[in-house]
Amino acid sequence: MAENPTQNYGQRSQGEDSVPLPVTASRRLRWGSRMLLGTALLFLIQGVGMIYRALIEKRYELGVTDLGGHTATELAEMNPAVQSYIDHLAVNVGGLMIAAGIAMGALVWYGVRSGHLWALVTAVLLPTVYALIGLPIHQTVHFDYHQLIHLGPAGIGIPLLIIGATLAYQGIRSVKRDVQ
Repeated sequence: MAENPTQNYGQRSQGEDSVPLPVTASRRLRWGSRMLLGTALLFLIQGVGMIYRALIEKRYELGVTDLGGHTATELAEMNPAVQSYIDHLAVNVGGLMIAAGIAMGALVWYGVRSGHLWALVTAVLLPTVYALIGLPIHQTVHFDYHQLIHLGPAGIGIPLLIIGATLAYQGIRSVKRDVQ
């Protein structure tokens, strides 16, 4: 005899006031959360990479080999103040990406996995605002860069975000429907 998935419950959290989740909702929340955590991890990796390239390798961002025909080392020799300013911006953007990755990861781990819609909305807003502001400017820049390498993490992160958010939302909706 087949088991009815809506009657097979898992636990939402360890607390006494936890609401039981249907297995199907739990599965969608689990997979959606994993994908959203992957997006948060991409933020962390890209932020660390930006800081590493600026401070350790003394290079521009991923996919940018030169600016106006000058490598980062050449520019530092010609105009140390300009290169220092570029490095300072890269380190700060990298730090913000790390902070956004940590915030998104915490929202997903502690809020989305527990079925909180507010946490899902907030976790999805972080990379969405970043993408809506950061991606269009790449169409107006006056320097050459390798698009696939430079924008590659976004090409992975955006589908992860969309699919993960959709699955998590479906899981949260099914929980709300089953609890009522």
